[in-house]
Amino acid sequence: MSENQANLVAYGKSTLAALHEKVELAFKAEKSGADLVEMMCSGVDEILIHIWQNVAPESSQHIDFIAVGGYGRGELAPQSDWDVWFLVPEQVSDQINEDIQSFLYVMWDMNAKIGHAVRDNKETMLHIKDDWNSATAAQEMRLLFGKGLIFKDLSKKVAALAKKRRKKFVEAKLREH
Repeated sequence: MSENQANLVAYGKSTLAALHEKVELAFKAEKSGADLVEMMCSGVDEILIHIWQNVAPESSQHIDFIAVGGYGRGELAPQSDWDVWFLVPEQVSDQINEDIQSFLYVMWDMNAKIGHAVRDNKETMLHIKDDWNSATAAQEMRLLFGKGLIFKDLSKKVAALAKKRRKKFVEAKLREH
C-alpha cells in the first residue's frame, strides 16, 4: 500500500468514525429519521468524493461516479452498504482500471461496505434489462462526481426503458414482495 493510500484509509476511518458519532448524537437529540439518513448520506458523499479525487485525479475527469439505490435516493443508515457505479466511456484505459481498483482497495482497507459496478452505458442498459434490482437502483441514481455527460445519457435511457417496460417492472416488483 502506498503512503497516499495509507493516508486515505486513515482519513476515511477517522472521518467515518466522526460521522457515526455525529449521527449518534443527533439520534440521542431526537432528530428525525429523515434528518439522520440525510446526515449520514451527505457525510459519506464527502468521504467518497475526497478519496476518489485523491486516488484518481486524472481518471475522475473521464468517469461519472454515481450513487445508486437507497444511497442514490439520499437515504443512508449508519450500517448500510454504499452502492456506487463507475460509469465509464466505451474505451477504458489501463490507468482508469488501476485507479478504480486502488479506490476500492482504500474502501476495503477502511472496512467500508461498498457495492460497486464498473460499466459503460451500453453494458449498464443490457444489465438492467435483465436484472430488476439493478433497474430499481438505476432509477434512484445521482451523480457524486464527474462531468455528468455519461450519467445524463444513461438517465435518459433508463427513463425511456422504465416508461416502455413499466407494466413488466411493476409486475416483477410485486412478485418480489
